[in-house]
Amino acid sequence: MLELKNILEDVVMDVINDLENSKQEGITKNQKVELASFVLNRIPPMYITSDRGFTNIVNKYKNDPQFLADIMIRVDEGLKLVKKISIGTQSEQDFDKTKPYFIFPKIVGKVISSRTMMPLENATAHLYINGKLSEMEYSDWSNPVVMKHGDDGAYSFAPAPQPADNPNLMTRFEIKIQIEKEGKTDSKFLSLELKSDFLHNAQIQFKDNLLRVEDFYVAMES
Repeated sequence: MLELKNILEDVVMDVINDLENSKQEGITKNQKVELASFVLNRIPPMYITSDRGFTNIVNKYKNDPQFLADIMIRVDEGLKLVKKISIGTQSEQDFDKTKPYFIFPKIVGKVISSRTMMPLENATAHLYINGKLSEMEYSDWSNPVVMKHGDDGAYSFAPAPQPADNPNLMTRFEIKIQIEKEGKTDSKFLSLELKSDFLHNAQIQFKDNLLRVEDFYVAMES
């Protein structure tokens, strides 16, 4: 069976390594990985199935000034981010593993300007659960989150588990995602039903479960 490989992974990592060598940025190994992930998530992948295809395409794009310039722009954006926040040092809050909790999925979505049909930039997204600004499970996740240039209007939240009186309780939570920009606000509402459980029983679900919210169109300039 043929194996697929996104050859841009190698190209991007080469650019990051060259940047570190030439400018002595001194970024850590974890920061390199986060930086590469930031860049690769913002450029279209290019897949190959053979070593010949790999060699031909890598040589082509390593000698394409515009292509490398586009990557460098993304690297510069990502470098500012990883130096500001060291992702990879995320730490969970100290939860009592002997007690049950309502365990929320990670919540992700995208905000689009209904006026320009472009992703919204330079705006903030707030996550409220039952009327309260939600705490995050990880110390490096923010609420509210700022959607900056290059984020493609995307937001993500990792709500902290909430204590439950007993396991196997079904409870409905009201979720509000509020967008703010230049004094204007708009909100999206959804309802989420969860069953309480112990963290060790739901460990895989907690780490992998994802709630993808439909695109949110707001009457704001992108």
